[in-house]
Amino acid sequence: MRHALSLVLVPWLLVGCSTCASSPQASAVAARTLELTTLARGIHTPIRGERAFVLRDADEWEELWREHASAQLPTAAAPTVDFEKQMVLGVVLGTCPTGGYGVEIRRVERTNSGLRAVAHRTTPPEGSARTMVLSKPFHFVALERSAAPVDFVWE
Repeated sequence: MRHALSLVLVPWLLVGCSTCASSPQASAVAARTLELTTLARGIHTPIRGERAFVLRDADEWEELWREHASAQLPTAAAPTVDFEKQMVLGVVLGTCPTGGYGVEIRRVERTNSGLRAVAHRTTPPEGSARTMVLSKPFHFVALERSAAPVDFVWE
């Protein structure tokens, strides 16, 4: 009977202990990733070239937004950002030959040397149907303000 009870309790205790041991580690990882709010994302912007942006004041944001919204009629107002508490990161993929391309800032991580913005490119699957129009994917996000340097990496 004791042996049968140990066969039931030992695995249960091991699962319980491993869950307890991994919780602080999971919390540490979550604390290093910053919360993002998408301000704008799409597949057409008049901004030229592949670019990454770090904007820490309203004037920079308004200037970038004017360039981005210049092809829209009527011109859309820039999304509101509280630059006392927030900053803006953005990526523009550049001109793509067809539809089916995209870009996303997936996460921003706090590191020992600053911030790491992890971006992802989407490409259309080989042989897939695509719109035959040039596209320029973009993604702009707001996040907690930081004076730390920002390194953009692609995954």
